[in-house]
Amino acid sequence: MAADINIVVLFGGRSGEHEVSRSSAAYVIDTLKKCEEYRILPVGITREGRWYAYSGNTEAMRQDTWLDEGPVHPASLVPDTAKHYLFVSREGQTVSYPVDLVFPVLHGPNGEDGTIQGMLELAGLPFVGCGMASSALAMDKTEDKKAKKRI
Repeated sequence: MAADINIVVLFGGRSGEHEVSRSSAAYVIDTLKKCEEYRILPVGITREGRWYAYSGNTEAMRQDTWLDEGPVHPASLVPDTAKHYLFVSREGQTVSYPVDLVFPVLHGPNGEDGTIQGMLELAGLPFVGCGMASSALAMDKTEDKKAKKRI
């Protein structure tokens, strides 16, 4: 049976929770691979913000060797409602993969604060999780000065 649904799994990212994201995404990818209906397209985001399509094993994601072991290729999603594709640069050519769903497994700032959700909403790409506004509100933790507690 051929894969019917193309899922981009985003991991890593520019946050202090980069490691947690890699580990969580490895678990998500391993779980999704059990279903033959899904074609998984892992995309790692470096701590510097570079995006790479990754087609290696999930253990390298957990060990933080995915970028060195690869294979990796520069990749991007475009915030254009007419282009629901993952664009991957390989050997001087750009290959496009249709995207049916994005699964952002990103933690902390630039991941669960509405940033990536806003880009995906702008592009009209379906994604897993809360939308931009609810993600931003949930990350905006303030301190209650009277109770001296985090709310």
